[in-house]
Amino acid sequence: MTISTAVSRAFDESTDLERLLGAAGFQDMRTHVEHRNIVFASGDEWWEWKWSYSIRGVLEQLDASSQEAYRSAAYAAMQAIRGPDGFPMRLSACLVFGQKP
Repeated sequence: MTISTAVSRAFDESTDLERLLGAAGFQDMRTHVEHRNIVFASGDEWWEWKWSYSIRGVLEQLDASSQEAYRSAAYAAMQAIRGPDGFPMRLSACLVFGQKP
């Protein structure tokens, strides 16, 4: 499992969030999932984005050569999805609403 896969799969399913909130005492939960398609113009733009959210904490724990190895491997893998405008990515957000008595 890659670094980004391990982090992004922590709450991959709405049932994971519902279970967590249920354990905290929330009830009457409703789930809403949003999807957005974005395109990175370059691998460098993608790399800068990786440093703008929680995965940054994981990346900061890597030494410079490990960061470079991860980035190089990602750039190589990204070539398979390159489109005319760059590198597409689908972002998803799972929102779970509930009430706590």
